[in-house]
This record gives sequence, structure tokens and C-alpha cells, in this order.
Amino acid sequence: MSVALDDLVTIVVSSCDAYEDCWPPFFHLFEKYWSPNECEIVLLTDCKDFSWSSLALRCVQTGLHRGRQLPWGTRLRMCLETITTPIVLYLQEDFFLEDQVERDTIAEFAAFMSQTSWTHQDTMQIGLSPRGSHGPFHLTEHPLLWEVDVAARYRFCLQPGLWNRLDFYRYVRPTDSPWMFEETSHIRGRRTRKRMLTVNRHVFTISGRQVYPFDHRGITRGKWVRDAVVPLFERHGIVVDYRRRGFLEDEPYSVSVHKAPAKESVVGAYWRSLRERLNTRIDRFRY
Repeated sequence: MSVALDDLVTIVVSSCDAYEDCWPPFFHLFEKYWSPNECEIVLLTDCKDFSWSSLALRCVQTGLHRGRQLPWGTRLRMCLETITTPIVLYLQEDFFLEDQVERDTIAEFAAFMSQTSWTHQDTMQIGLSPRGSHGPFHLTEHPLLWEVDVAARYRFCLQPGLWNRLDFYRYVRPTDSPWMFEETSHIRGRRTRKRMLTVNRHVFTISGRQVYPFDHRGITRGKWVRDAVVPLFERHGIVVDYRRRGFLEDEPYSVSVHKAPAKESVVGAYWRSLRERLNTRIDRFRY
């Protein structure tokens, strides 16, 4: 007997109060391109509340500590503790939909994730974006899914993806930032025997078919990316005060993005190496 998607999946939208100007356009586009949607949606905020009349949306307000925002890892873990479904679909507030979501494909992947694989392994994550992990990849028993190699960079990827809720909670550290979580995934990912899957790159492409169609550039370094959001919002009659955060292209330092990084000092390289070795040893005991 088939299981309803809302019994399997809760949608988590990771955000904070500083990005509240993204919430109306995000949910406007979500409502248009994922309808009907029966899944509960959880918006992660600091102190603010938000609702959208046509969606089953609730906020998890994580509060502040001594007037400062808690780390992303702590906030996400607090959010996951309020969820009862076995799977969460992780999104961020600037993942603005541009076309219809492949709802049936997500339901198929969620059901597949709930089963034990042909290798008798459980699945921890299914990445829904072709911009996810860098590979190498391996074929699986599902024609639309590849397995991410255990040594792949960004094995844990925060692009749109389905996660086993308990595993997600386990591998996110309270002190993590999103970037730290992804950058250390090549270490943490080796501690699990569970599979990390991603969409077949021959079927799903950046410029072609996508399960969750969006432009990953919506907001970069806290600034709007003009050609990613302005035409999209204008096409849907969405009014945004762009002056609040400005455009990335208008920042004087943006011209240096493609310059070669500065050479690392000997002392800096030593301390970075020491931190990496220490984290590796900690992970061996943690996982």
C-alpha cells in the first residue's frame, strides 16, 4: 500500500529574521509551482512569525542568546526536534522556484528512500539538484539516481534534497555553519555506511529538466543577484524593495571575486592542517 507524501516528508525552509524580505517572494512562487502541496512546511526563524494563508506553514523560532543569533547547526537541530516525519526536504529561503516542481518524482524518491537498497544499505540523503555533490558517482538500482562516492567533495550537500531526519540531526554539529557542514562532509561522510544519492546527471541538468527548478544565485553574499531575481519577480508581479540589501553587482568588491587567492603563509598552513587533523580524530569518536 502506498504511503502519502505528507506522511513521509516535512519541508524545512532554513532562514533567519535578517532574510524576512525573502519570505513573501519565496512562498508566492512556492504556492504557484508546488500545488497542491499537502506536506507541512516549517520555516526556521529567530524571533519573527510568518504565515501564508494557502500553505500549512508554521515557524520554529529559535530565539537569541545574549542578543545574538544561535549557530545554524544549533538552530537546525532545534527545528528537526519538532518534526515527526522520517524524511525532511531541506530548502533555503532564496531557493526561488522558476517552474513546476516534479512532485511525483519527489514522492517516488521519498518512497525509495524508505526502503533498504539492493546493497542492504539505508539511504541518508537524495540530492534533488544537479548542482549537488561533485562526484565521482556510481550507478544504482534506480535509473534516475546515482550514488555519491564516499570520498566525494560535498558528499553532504545543502542544495535542495531529501534527508533522513534522524541522520541529518546526528551529523549536524551544534556549532556548524552551512559552509562548515559541507566543507567537512568528506570527513564526516566516511563515517557512515549509509548511501548518499543524487539525481542522474544524464537525465537532470542545470539548463534542462530539474526536480526542483530554481536559480541557485538568488542571493549571494547577502546581496540580490539582479539577473537571477528581477526578471523572475517581475514576471510574477512580485514587488520587492531591493534597496534593503542591494545588488551584488553594485558592490565595489565584487570585481575581485575571480582573482587568484592570496598565497597561504607557512604559519597559516600549519594551523589549518592541525585543525583538520584534530577534527578528523574527533569525528572518529563521534561517528
